[in-house]
Amino acid sequence: MKLAANLLLEVFWQALGESLLLIDPSAMDVVRAIDLLADSNIGAAILRTRASEITASMNGGPSGAAAFDVDTMRKDLRYMAQEANAHGSALPLANRTLECFDRASYEGGGGVDSVAYPAYWIARQQAVANGRPRHAANGIQKGT
Repeated sequence: MKLAANLLLEVFWQALGESLLLIDPSAMDVVRAIDLLADSNIGAAILRTRASEITASMNGGPSGAAAFDVDTMRKDLRYMAQEANAHGSALPLANRTLECFDRASYEGGGGVDSVAYPAYWIARQQAVANGRPRHAANGIQKGT
């Protein structure tokens, strides 16, 4: 059950980064964006409980102490894939999320906490779009 719950959570952090990129948080108040997403049809309680930390990281501040970082999520996702394979199944969404987290870790973001990961993802995408080196997203605050 723990792996199943963590799968939803780990894929959620990737999806949140992509969702926030779509709404362009620079053009919208991040607090309002998080609030609207929390009230949307997904009703993700974690957006309410971790909103201040997510918002802090989106605004360039520290998200707080890393509790569940990218490297830990990578380890979990690998284990999930092994479990699925052992049962003759596949987890394509989990595998794609793992690829994104692997890239973040390779680029120095392995210690980025899950709540700061959406900001990291957005910074990376914006850096690539602006023709900056892929490591340009490393300025995102990591949990301390």
